[in-house]
Amino acid sequence: MGAVLLGALMTPPARGIDTNPPPSPPDVADFAYQGSEVVDPAPGGNGNGIAEAGEYLMLRARFANIGGGPAAEASFHLTLDALDPYVTLDVHAVTVSSWPASLEDVVEFQLTIDSESPTRDVAVVIDVSADSGGPWHFTDTVAVVVPAVRFARRSDWVFDPTPRANKDGAANPGERIEP
Repeated sequence: MGAVLLGALMTPPARGIDTNPPPSPPDVADFAYQGSEVVDPAPGGNGNGIAEAGEYLMLRARFANIGGGPAAEASFHLTLDALDPYVTLDVHAVTVSSWPASLEDVVEFQLTIDSESPTRDVAVVIDVSADSGGPWHFTDTVAVVVPAVRFARRSDWVFDPTPRANKDGAANPGERIEP
């Protein structure tokens, strides 16, 4: 998601360096990333909101234009932070023709997780550009899990050998059977 700064590990800024960036001009767009959610509807997913191996899913990233002006031709590009043979980006670029100031909205990307994918975190990068302001660079993590193994009963059989049974494959009263 974002960087975590630990005060004890920070180096104090050198004198004369402005550590606060200048505010955006009042008529320029400024995007803020507000997190994401995984949506995995049927038929490609199971609807539990978890990115699992073998699923087709949507990553819904929430953004807000916190600047004073609108953004025209806002482009959102999703990339993987590192090459990943188990993740395919099906829809990785979205362009919004107009994004007014103060608007919060969702940009939806689509991914496929290979059925052989191991459990791990997948780091993603979202780069945003617009005709005014920016560019912006955001990072996030998508947790991918391997679904639990489910066993289903497929068949049963009964072994009823002689001498205490009749070998007919059914458990009859008085017979001794083996699993």
